[in-house]
Amino acid sequence: MPVGFLTESQAREYGRFTGEPTPDQLARYFHLDDVHRAFVATHRGNHNRLGVAVQLGSLRMLGIFLEDPREVPDTALRFTARQLSLPGHEELIAEYARSEGRWRHAPEFASVMTTEPIPIAASASGSTASYMPCVG
Repeated sequence: MPVGFLTESQAREYGRFTGEPTPDQLARYFHLDDVHRAFVATHRGNHNRLGVAVQLGSLRMLGIFLEDPREVPDTALRFTARQLSLPGHEELIAEYARSEGRWRHAPEFASVMTTEPIPIAASASGSTASYMPCVG
């Protein structure tokens, strides 16, 4: 993706977490609904289930599949592991990061991703002026 229009700081931060997500961001991007839980459950091993769930949240928040899933902020990792009732989240995500099989997961995400319109401008009356697709 071209990033020439970004400042040096923006380009450096593109596709990366720049801090801990807020509670609202955790709820929006890392919450696993029934569809996402079913998708995660199709993967063998707790490390794969946690890794896939973390990648799903990262993809929704950042718009990219993380090259190193250990870069996810600890609050997001704990939030995701707690939903899956998985103890030992640091060890599990490290195991997932070492696995070569994780690269096969990226194409699978299209089956559970949706495109939702979100307002990008509103009039004084509150009506939406235009929409932009949002992955989530």
